[in-house]
Amino acid sequence: MLFNAAQLHHAYALRGEYDIVCTRIFEWKSTHRPETPIHEYIITNIEEARALGAYAHQKQAGTETFFLVALKEGRIDIQNTLLKTLEEPAQGIHFFIHIPDHITLLPTIASRVELVTITRTGDTQNPSSESDQESTEDEVIIDAETFLSEAPSARLAHIKKLKDASELSKSSTGIYYQFLSSIEHILGAHRHHASLAHIYRAKEYMSESGSSPKMILEYLAMHLPIIAKD
Repeated sequence: MLFNAAQLHHAYALRGEYDIVCTRIFEWKSTHRPETPIHEYIITNIEEARALGAYAHQKQAGTETFFLVALKEGRIDIQNTLLKTLEEPAQGIHFFIHIPDHITLLPTIASRVELVTITRTGDTQNPSSESDQESTEDEVIIDAETFLSEAPSARLAHIKKLKDASELSKSSTGIYYQFLSSIEHILGAHRHHASLAHIYRAKEYMSESGSSPKMILEYLAMHLPIIAKD
């Protein structure tokens, strides 16, 4: 099931291709909440973020309403404005926020949302088990949960495997971002907010021209906490 219809979280951060995310949400809604109104918003600047907050707070508490939000710009001031909307959610108001891969969520927002990855195949998966759709092999290159459970020396061996796979992939950047998103999901679930900041900076550095993903991941291997498998 895409979302737990019996106990909806007040806000979801959704990763995946935007068109597929929207399709899956509307399919889920038609089955589980056909009568609930849904409002679509695109946020590209701080004014649009403020408008969303103002409209959401006008809704009558207890009246279920969905907001499907496309966050197109991830500047800190925009995210801080969005945070104010998420901090005091009215009863019955639920946000479904699409987050593109190039945007890294602030820890304060990440701690208030439930992270969901929606794949091209239509399956909703925990990011730690999601395989790269454009990889030359249909398998998980590195299991993020295993990576975090091991010592730095073992993590470095995994990174070499990831680098080798990226050189064969049509979308090497996609492989790295997928792995970081998987790590982000696990850290968020365990409330390691300080460590999440390392992931956000890693994504930013990786997007810069001339950056070395391998060096960035090696830094993370040495500094992220060891988290035992559940």
